[in-house]
Amino acid sequence: MKKKRKKDNKISLNAGSVSTEKPDPGLVLFDYSTFKVGNEFFAIVLGEITEILHDIEIEKIAHLSEYYCGTIRYRGATLPVIDMCKVLKHDRPSDSINTCLLMKGYEGLYAMLVDSDVDIIKVKQEHVQPLPDCYSPEEAGILDGILVHGDNLYGILNSGEIYTRSKTKEV
Repeated sequence: MKKKRKKDNKISLNAGSVSTEKPDPGLVLFDYSTFKVGNEFFAIVLGEITEILHDIEIEKIAHLSEYYCGTIRYRGATLPVIDMCKVLKHDRPSDSINTCLLMKGYEGLYAMLVDSDVDIIKVKQEHVQPLPDCYSPEEAGILDGILVHGDNLYGILNSGEIYTRSKTKEV
């Protein structure tokens, strides 16, 4: 078989062509779930979510921490629901679609209530940016970075830190 080097850095063989180019490191893809809380966009690493629940009844319970909006029944268990509008200090929009993200916590399952349907996206590593210095210490404590996707910027939430702080009212 005779090999010919072409200008585009590919070696041409009789049976086809083989690329000699190195793989693009930007092709490493990460899966995120994206949603809105108030009028802002947020993301969580998809692997942290066990299930996405729609149209689920939230039972109001007295004497819960201010960041909890109640509990849900899930497969025979009662799970606490963290209201992300309260955590992130946003008003709930009138067109809110109550969606619960079922999360794996240190002490078991819990739910996070968000205001929109959830989209799943794949992004390149280059689209995940460190958190800028402009955030308050409280915000920086629950955000891991910024995700750039399309025309939107998403705050990447640290769900473990949100859970821990919501139990101690330090969000």
